[in-house]
Amino acid sequence: MPLLSVVDLAVSYGSGRDRLRAVDGVSLEVGRGETVALVGESGCGKSTLGRAVLRLEPVERGRIDFDGTDLVGLGAHALKRLRPRLQIVFQDPLGSLNPRLTIGETLAVPLAVQGIGRAERHERVGAMLAEVGLPVGSDRLYPHEFSGGQRQRVAIARALVSKPDLVVCDEPVSALDLSVQAQILNLLVRLKREFGLAYLFVSHDLAVVRHIADRVLVMYLGRVVESAPSEALWSRPLHPYTRALIEAVPDPARRRPAVPLAGDLPDPRNPPSGCRFRSRCPIATARCAEEDPGVREIEPGHAVACHLAPTGSFETTVRGGTP
Repeated sequence: MPLLSVVDLAVSYGSGRDRLRAVDGVSLEVGRGETVALVGESGCGKSTLGRAVLRLEPVERGRIDFDGTDLVGLGAHALKRLRPRLQIVFQDPLGSLNPRLTIGETLAVPLAVQGIGRAERHERVGAMLAEVGLPVGSDRLYPHEFSGGQRQRVAIARALVSKPDLVVCDEPVSALDLSVQAQILNLLVRLKREFGLAYLFVSHDLAVVRHIADRVLVMYLGRVVESAPSEALWSRPLHPYTRALIEAVPDPARRRPAVPLAGDLPDPRNPPSGCRFRSRCPIATARCAEEDPGVREIEPGHAVACHLAPTGSFETTVRGGTP
């Protein structure tokens, strides 16, 4: 049984003509110790999905099973008891840390809520700050006294001090310099291995995802358009949108510049009929405007929502991969 199973999840905002379906019928699974990435452009619904999984966003419909418990049906008290096992690392650590509390106080808050005594809180906070590579005495400092990379280490420590099973990482390295990004990604990989964590990793950057993810789900306008193991997705993308995202990644080895995705993202309140990507797709046909392709499995573990995949209507070899 997977640690997390999401079935037909939907999240909407507004009503009537202004209704925005931020997440529209998404299903996914995350196994124990697995990293599943959600990728796509800004506005595709990936961050909303990540927060909804933790019940930080209202769910319109669907089921969220965490270790056999449906989170959608839980009351506030029961959900509070599960909170230590479900944590999140935000994109902006400075904005998510209380500037009036020292780092030690910040990390101790969730432990105090769990009823853990002062001595054990102090011990666990110190041990976790050491785990994420912060020096002795960091617990006495305030958020503004750290660099951006150090603050993200603090945010990771705060998420892990409760000993969670699942951590949602919401664009955790997008605001960092490239060299610091690599350090934080390596830290997340090491902590995952040491603590047996599962990650739901949200990112717009496929190069980052390739480094950390076991499986990838590509989202567009609130829906999953392709899902596959990370290397399979990179070497043989089956959806035109996935290929466009890969082509947008710089390739220094071949001295090829990034190719930006053509066209603008449609208004999510009024998405195109049929295939939602058709208004930007270079191979769209009349059928694409009339029929929603739905998600179908092309080969074990590799599914796509495209009428034309894998008929050969578009080239699936990317950067030396073979179809």
